[in-house]
Amino acid sequence: MALNKKMSSTKIQRLDSWVGSSGRSTRQRQLVKEALQSAKRPVSAQELFLELGVKKEETKVSLATIYRTLKGMAAAGLVDTFREDSGETTYLLCDEGHHHHLSCRVCGEVVDIRDCGIDRWASEAANIHGFSNVEHRVELIGTCTRCSDAG
Repeated sequence: MALNKKMSSTKIQRLDSWVGSSGRSTRQRQLVKEALQSAKRPVSAQELFLELGVKKEETKVSLATIYRTLKGMAAAGLVDTFREDSGETTYLLCDEGHHHHLSCRVCGEVVDIRDCGIDRWASEAANIHGFSNVEHRVELIGTCTRCSDAG
């Protein structure tokens, strides 16, 4: 997996703190964190399991441990989740703060989009229909330059 974009030092500190919490063996959590940090696209628990099995033969990380670690990281807001067309959930470390994703439909690369012009529209739509505390999620899907040039 290719190197992921840089994360803020605050995000790295939160991630490191979470990995060391709960009194459980943190070596497996550390391995999952390292694999996620090297991912340039969202990855599934199965992909991480296969990668860790190949790279870290001396350290056994069960698939159940990977699922628990990923679910915990998602609940703590440390990873973003994506639902693939197959229904499988994939995970990606993203920097903190409000953002959306632009995903390549060919290679799976994901780019964080910080500029959000949807906030005002979402607020107005919520007001019209009597909703409050509205949140939104947007994922843009297209073809990256590298895949467009190759295809």
